[in-house]
Amino acid sequence: TSNNQLIIGHFPSTSQVKGTSNILNIINKLEKNIEINKLFKYIGIRSQTNHNRVSWNANLNRMKECDVIIEGLNLKITDKIYGEWGNTCLEASALGCIVCTHHLKLNEYNKYYNTTPSIQICNDVDTLYTTLIKLIKMDKNDLLLLKKQGRKWVEDYHSLEKTGERLKSFIEK
Repeated sequence: TSNNQLIIGHFPSTSQVKGTSNILNIINKLEKNIEINKLFKYIGIRSQTNHNRVSWNANLNRMKECDVIIEGLNLKITDKIYGEWGNTCLEASALGCIVCTHHLKLNEYNKYYNTTPSIQICNDVDTLYTTLIKLIKMDKNDLLLLKKQGRKWVEDYHSLEKTGERLKSFIEK
């Protein structure tokens, strides 16, 4: 947080794939909401065509500045189901960011990992909007708890060590 403002970012690799147009519309709507516009600051991209592409390290540094990362809001690509979070979700969570993103296979994830991911699942614009408002208004201690839960989730289920252990267990079966 900066000046008691929640810092929100969205840094897509490809705006069409990540649903950036809907995300930017929601950010604009939040910025016009006089009840909450002073409680947050958006530092992500502002254009679907100019992504401000940077190196991987520079992107990690941008994400470190954020409390919340909006990874994506796109359930289909060329009429095929897309809708799953990616590496940016894991990187942002590992950095201590709260991640808002799409996730259509929650039941499969729960079954496979025997846990629920520590992300804010937003599969439509209304859910993303209400989730962001909830986060913007949230108590700092509750925000910190969400950040710590996200970091622990990555460490416990998606670190290189845990992923290696999981792959090894498949090979040994």
